[in-house]
Amino acid sequence: MERVALSIRPYARLLSMLGDQLIKNERIALVELIKNAYDADADRVEVRFEDFNEDMSHNVGSRIVVRDDGIGMTPEVVQTQWMNPAAPRKYLNKKKGRGRTQGKKRVIHGDKGIGRFAVLKLGMVFTVTTRPASHDHESVLYYDFSQFDNEFVSENNRDTPVFLDEIKIEYVQRDPQTFPGTQNGTEIEIRNLRGVWDDNIIEQLCGDVYSLTDPVSRITGHDAPDSLEIVIVCNKKRRRFGTDSRETLAALIEDKAVLSIDGRFDSATNSFMYTIGDNKHEISLQDSKITGLWIWRQRFGKSTKDNAAADLRFKCGDIVFQFHIFDFSRGLQNRYALTSDEKRLLKTHRIYLYRDRMRVYPYGDPDDDWLSIDVTRGTGRAGNFFSNDQILGSIDITQEGNPELRDKTSREGLIETGGAATDLKFLVQTFLSYINQYPYKRYESSGRDRNIVQTVRDKLIS
Repeated sequence: MERVALSIRPYARLLSMLGDQLIKNERIALVELIKNAYDADADRVEVRFEDFNEDMSHNVGSRIVVRDDGIGMTPEVVQTQWMNPAAPRKYLNKKKGRGRTQGKKRVIHGDKGIGRFAVLKLGMVFTVTTRPASHDHESVLYYDFSQFDNEFVSENNRDTPVFLDEIKIEYVQRDPQTFPGTQNGTEIEIRNLRGVWDDNIIEQLCGDVYSLTDPVSRITGHDAPDSLEIVIVCNKKRRRFGTDSRETLAALIEDKAVLSIDGRFDSATNSFMYTIGDNKHEISLQDSKITGLWIWRQRFGKSTKDNAAADLRFKCGDIVFQFHIFDFSRGLQNRYALTSDEKRLLKTHRIYLYRDRMRVYPYGDPDDDWLSIDVTRGTGRAGNFFSNDQILGSIDITQEGNPELRDKTSREGLIETGGAATDLKFLVQTFLSYINQYPYKRYESSGRDRNIVQTVRDKLIS
C-alpha cells in the first residue's frame, strides 16, 4: 500500500464562509472593522456612507469608508500578516502576557484574523490604504471579487470553481495621497455593496456604536483615558447618537432605580461582594439564603451536604458587575414610578457583557435573553426573578482573568463548551435571584406603598 502526503488547498468560497456567512449582519461587520481600529491604537475612527440615496438605501455608486488614525501597517506587516489570516503572532503574544498595544496599552481583542473578512459581508470590491507613522510611503491593497458570485465561482463559467491560492490581490507602495503630510492610519473603502441598508439600520448601527465600549463612559459621558471616538457620517452629514438617551438613562439611574448595585464575584472565596448605596455587603455561596434559592436547588438539589458550596469550583473566574433595578409595577405612585417613555427606553437596554471594556455581541440587545431570565421565569417561579425589562446592567470580564470564557469565531457570544459560560450565567442568575428575594422584597414590603413618596434605598440591608 502506497502512502502519499496530501496538502490542504481550500476553495476560494472559504472567503465567503468566513465573511458573508460567518458574520451575522452588516452592522456586526462594521463593528468588527471599528474594533480593528481600537486594536490599532486609534484615537478616532470614522465610518462614512457616501453617495447613498436619501433613505440611506444604496445604489451602484454608493460606498462605505472606514478610516482611522491608528498606527497603520508597515509593508512587512501588510505582506506577512494582513495577507496571511490567522497568523499566530497576536495569539502567541497573548500567551506570553504581551496582549496589549504598545502605545495606549489597550488589551488587543483580535487574534484570529477573521475580522478583516467582514468586508465581504459589506461589498465585493474594496481598497485598503495604510501608512505607519514616520513612513514616507503608503501601502495600497486592491481587491475586486465582483468577477465571482457569492460562493466565489467564476461568473463566466459557473462549473469552474476557484481555489483560494488563485485569488490575486493588487498591491502597490506609493507617495502618500490618502494620508498626506504627517498623517498615519488605515482606510478601507468598500464598493459594489451587498445586503440591505436603510435609515432604520443606520440608527441601529448608531445604537451598536453607542454601547460598543466601556458602559460607564457611554452612560455618564466621562470618557476613559484610552477611549475611542467613533464618528458616523451619512452623505456628508454627521449622525448624532446616544446623547439624549445617555442623559435620560443617567437621570433614571440617579432618580428612579430602586437598587443600584456594584459588585463582584470572587472565585477564590466563592462569595459575592457588593454595595447598595453606601452599604457594603458580602454573601457566601454557603449561606442558606443562597443555597435555599430555587435556582440553586434546581442545579444542586435540596441537600448541600454532598456538594457543599465550599467545594464547588466555577470555571468562569472572577466577574465584576453593575446592576440597576427598576420597578415596572402598574399604578405605582412613589418616587420610583416610571412613565411610558421611560419604560420604553429601559426596554431597549438589558444586561451587557464586556470583555476588557469591549462589548461581546449580541448580549444586551433588547431581543436577546442570553442569561435565560425570561426562560427561567417561565419554567420556574416567576416571582423569584426580575424580568429583563426592569434591569439595566453590565458584566465585565477580562481575557487574563477569565481565560475559559472565549468568544465564538463568529463574534456572536461565548463558546458554550467546557462549562465556563454556563457557570457565568448561573452565578448571575443566582445573585439576581438573591437580590430579588431579599433587598428588593424588603423594598416591596416597606417602601412600595402607592400612597407614600419616600426614599428607602439607603435603608435596605441584606
